[in-house]
Amino acid sequence: MTAARDTILAALAARRPAAPARGRPLAAPPVPSDPIACLRDRVEAAGGSLVVVPPDDWIAHVAWPVALDADAHGRDSTSLYSALPGIPSRGGGTADPTRDDFAGLDLCILRGAFAVVENGAVWHVPASARERRAALLAEHLVVVLEGDALVADLHAAYERIDLDALGFGWFLCGPSKTADIEQALVLGAHGPRSMQLVWRCDDPAGTARRLRG
Repeated sequence: MTAARDTILAALAARRPAAPARGRPLAAPPVPSDPIACLRDRVEAAGGSLVVVPPDDWIAHVAWPVALDADAHGRDSTSLYSALPGIPSRGGGTADPTRDDFAGLDLCILRGAFAVVENGAVWHVPASARERRAALLAEHLVVVLEGDALVADLHAAYERIDLDALGFGWFLCGPSKTADIEQALVLGAHGPRSMQLVWRCDDPAGTARRLRG
């Protein structure tokens, strides 16, 4: 039996076709002449919005989807989870929740690592499973970038990501959406119904020049 097996395997190995030549690496796509406008177009095409704000007093320059402050009676009028120290969590966002406890979460505010001009996606690594649940279950999602935090394309994006050092990370691009039913696009069917990308940067033009090389 062993001899027959070895004979068959040797015959298969002898007839193995030669390995194809390795293809040339794909070239990165050209950088658009106006990277910031391209990023805005890609984010809006995905159903989201982009706002560029100065680093200082930036909170006042954002059109927040829900109120960040307490109501006139001093009560917390919204439930939010915040990953930014300048904006405290409140309501259900302050608890150590099970999955169902985040069902009524109004707003989730995350800190993104960088955004991709090519497709408008933002790379984010949740600090905890709780943060990951908040990003999926909140009604509205705001992702904040800081400084020179843009890359031109996914080629450059993956050069910045150390997959071996990660347990989990994801690209976020626009609100939840589906077109399964009658090919009609519906936002917020499975998760956040809005997403806003907030870029805190004091020199957007300098970032655009760097991307163009």
